[in-house]
Amino acid sequence: MKKRGDTTTDASEIRDKVIGAVIGMIRETKGRCITFKTTDIAKRLGLKKYPVVCRAIHEALTSIGGVKIWRDSRNRGRVYMITDDSPLWEIAKSLR
Repeated sequence: MKKRGDTTTDASEIRDKVIGAVIGMIRETKGRCITFKTTDIAKRLGLKKYPVVCRAIHEALTSIGGVKIWRDSRNRGRVYMITDDSPLWEIAKSLR
């Protein structure tokens, strides 16, 4: 049972929220690819940028097909990329 003010969620709920945020980002873009970090997703979802939150977002992104790690830097974090040949891109653009 959740307590009042408890913001813990299960992995499937986080995954669904991340997919919704990524689809929203794809729908807003005018180009052929998007790049983003886990902190961008956290900000879009209204979450704090704690390492555990970013890790949960990373796990959700790796479970989604079509999301590539474009740049992985120890100092600056991972940068993810979704291109227009991704199945997620086709789904998001068809929702317009």
